[in-house]
Amino acid sequence: MTTAVSAVQSQTPARFAPPPTRRLSRETGVRGLLLFSTVLSVVGALLGVGAWLLLARVIGGLAFGQTAGQASGQPLAAWWLPVTAGLLLLRAGLNALREAGNARRSAQIVGDLRQRASFKLLALGPSALSDLGEARSSVGLLESLPKLSAYYARWLPQASHSAAGLLVAGAALWWLDWRSALIVSLTVPLCLLFLVLVGWAAQDASTQAWTATTRLGARLSGSLRALPTLRAFGAEAAQAQALAGEAETHRAATLKVLRAAFLSGFVLDFAATMSVALIAVTIGVRLFEGGWTFTPALAALLIVPEVFAPLRQLGTDRHASLDAEAPAAELYALLDTPEVESGAAKVDGLPALTLRGVGLSLAGRPVLSGVNLSLPAGGRAALVGESGGGKTSLLRGLHKDLTLVGSVKVNGVALAELDTAAWQAHCAVVSQRPRFLAGTVLENLNAKPERVQTVLNLVGLTASPHTRITEDGHPLSGGERARLALARAALSDADLILLDEPTAHLDPLSEREVLGQLDVLFAGKTLLLVTHRHVPDGFAVYRVAGGRLEQQS
Repeated sequence: MTTAVSAVQSQTPARFAPPPTRRLSRETGVRGLLLFSTVLSVVGALLGVGAWLLLARVIGGLAFGQTAGQASGQPLAAWWLPVTAGLLLLRAGLNALREAGNARRSAQIVGDLRQRASFKLLALGPSALSDLGEARSSVGLLESLPKLSAYYARWLPQASHSAAGLLVAGAALWWLDWRSALIVSLTVPLCLLFLVLVGWAAQDASTQAWTATTRLGARLSGSLRALPTLRAFGAEAAQAQALAGEAETHRAATLKVLRAAFLSGFVLDFAATMSVALIAVTIGVRLFEGGWTFTPALAALLIVPEVFAPLRQLGTDRHASLDAEAPAAELYALLDTPEVESGAAKVDGLPALTLRGVGLSLAGRPVLSGVNLSLPAGGRAALVGESGGGKTSLLRGLHKDLTLVGSVKVNGVALAELDTAAWQAHCAVVSQRPRFLAGTVLENLNAKPERVQTVLNLVGLTASPHTRITEDGHPLSGGERARLALARAALSDADLILLDEPTAHLDPLSEREVLGQLDVLFAGKTLLLVTHRHVPDGFAVYRVAGGRLEQQS
């Protein structure tokens, strides 16, 4: 999946490619969010315009003893000022309600995305999760989703709020003074243009900051994992220096994003201030020349900020949209990852594998082609060859973690027709970097203590069954973790055993001892082994070279 994410980020330049946030705006619940926010924004804008019109009348009446257009000389209404205050308070209440509602609806949308991502991760399985790597672990991916909350709670509602304010306040301004409205109609597009231009620079900065964050997380995770080894070889100082370098890169990238955000706000503030100043000058000149009366002129001046205030806030919230782009790209790369086809058939009895003309591609690159292999029920076969040849990928394909093309049959039934969950329950996989449940060795093996001890003796694991381990097997050594993973597979009910270099962390002598016990550990089961070194007796040997499989005599 990291390949898919990299492909998303390495396509056409970011400023010309469709942003991943476009898909965010099409999620279920967004339409309701925007409708709710827009209705309250329109009502709030109407209340604000009404309040400023009344306030202009109040001030005009206090200053000149009559309101604009009031030729009869009626006294100033005593209730206008309280009504004005009431309208402003009501608008403040609506804004608070709008923000609270946006936050609630945003949490619902992000919660739905998190659930979909979790289900997708579970559907893809642990083998696919390993492709995320340390920088993009499944936990890290899910924890990055709250960055989308600001996009839904602030950016999208603020965009609709700005549009509502612009329409309502602009219409009122055209009604009061078309000259001022004309100035606004010329300056608002310039403000939006500045926002887009600054957004391009900020987008690049945001992408660099996200990359720096993932690199720093990967470096820190790897350092903590390898800390005992680093200390044993006296290399912790060099690693600390490398961490400091990544931290400095992350700091610089973060400050660059903040500068871009501040610049965005400053540009809109400056454009709005100059526009208001220009309108104020033209209104002052017309008042001085006697071409306009005081009350509508004051009303126009009070309404002009209603046009620009939402736009200024939109510029400030622009970073919420930029911050959401990288997590959104990761999220949709995950959701778009195709799952292996699943059928409804089930396997009865010990599985026999027959592969004819099988191929496999990863990220559009052919890895295997024309693979032929026959493994009878209860048979033994070993795959050998150089690293990167596709041996592990073939195991993953047989486990239905990847899609294999060609004819793959299990007991005469096509692999694609098998129910994925049921088939994977028939398989036990031992990888180069096994993962465990946080708990005791006994809890990980999930079998009767006497049977557990027998298997532990066979694999040569001397650790107590009551030893507590972490998910990555600490405090066991690499060799002990490999032995524990083999014991777990041996104690499972699986009929097909897929071993991916299970003894890579063992010395040659220990490797021969452990591999020599495979017939005892997995008696009566079908076994496929990937190895670079020793091949146990009785195994059919297939060499992987140039994407093809050749049986050796």
